[in-house]
Amino acid sequence: MPVAVAEIISDDDALLRRIHPLQIVEDKNLGRRRPSSAAFTDPELSTDSEALLEKHGLDSSFCIQNHAGYSLARVEVQFARASGMEVTNTPKERNPAHTDVIGKKTEATQRKFAKHATWVHLEG
Repeated sequence: MPVAVAEIISDDDALLRRIHPLQIVEDKNLGRRRPSSAAFTDPELSTDSEALLEKHGLDSSFCIQNHAGYSLARVEVQFARASGMEVTNTPKERNPAHTDVIGKKTEATQRKFAKHATWVHLEG
């Protein structure tokens, strides 16, 4: 399967980030479990575009297949860009929806992402 050509990511799109079981915390201030800030540290944060998944006939379960025990969080593209990040579709051979959130993520930015993220799938 050839690698897809990169596509434009709209501000109206959302990004899905796979969350390791050890990167889930109980936030007493928010009154709910949320991803830890450690889930949002990478300068080239790997995510999937929700719109591109749909365009290619896939859904959110694609993001966590073969990753038993993982959860899945959503962050809007507009939020990421407003936080100073570049959002770029970087398709892979088996994942045309792969998208990187590029930029230095300070501790404050990591916390902001963690508190803003909503669950698509929260494992046990």
